[in-house]
Amino acid sequence: MNENDKNQILNEAKDITNQQIDKTVKSAYKIVAGIIVILSFFFAIFGISTFKGAITSYLETDSGKELIKNTIKTTVINHPSLPIKPNLPEGSIMPSVLEPEKMNRMTKGNWILAEGLDSDLTTLGSNYSIKTINGLPRLFIGDNMKFVVPDLRGVFLRGMNNNNQGKDPSPNRLAGDTQADQLRDHMHDIDPDTITASGKVENVHAHNTVLENKTKVLGLRKNGEVRDGKRETRPVNVSVYYYIKIK
Repeated sequence: MNENDKNQILNEAKDITNQQIDKTVKSAYKIVAGIIVILSFFFAIFGISTFKGAITSYLETDSGKELIKNTIKTTVINHPSLPIKPNLPEGSIMPSVLEPEKMNRMTKGNWILAEGLDSDLTTLGSNYSIKTINGLPRLFIGDNMKFVVPDLRGVFLRGMNNNNQGKDPSPNRLAGDTQADQLRDHMHDIDPDTITASGKVENVHAHNTVLENKTKVLGLRKNGEVRDGKRETRPVNVSVYYYIKIK
């Protein structure tokens, strides 16, 4: 594709976008004008003939212009020709640094902390509950089972394999299940001269030190065990809250 073809495609895309925006703006103005006409007719019946003029004057003020702008913005966002909507579906997960109380206030209780069975549902009413089904915590609205509410405290998210394609070696996983930590089998080649009398290795990463032919040290530890006196092996990370959309 040459540069002229690229420019032509970009110009066509801009024209389509501008046309959609023009149609949307015109639709928004029609909505506002329709409201004005209806209200004017209604109040005219009751003898308030100056209502239309009052509304027109109001729309010329800063508040009125803000009303028109917000109406246009809402119409543009919700226009059916636009493929992307701001509202995420139920079951969506979002990281955030907002405290739970502020998140609840800003989202009107639609998002809660993803804490599995410990998730706080008090803002949702008694009709909501979480029950363990097939080993996974699932949200119920009355007797209607919705989706898994995983416990994401202190864990990382991992993309699922799809149609047996992906990098996760564990097959047949379900969305929302937990995979335990694991250390891949490996070997350490080191100089046996670094072995001290106590059997430890100085400044070298090793496990269960065993000499083999006096030239190698092999190490093996079970998955999930605490190693070297530390609590975990981890990458550099930043802590966030994980929220899940409930409604």
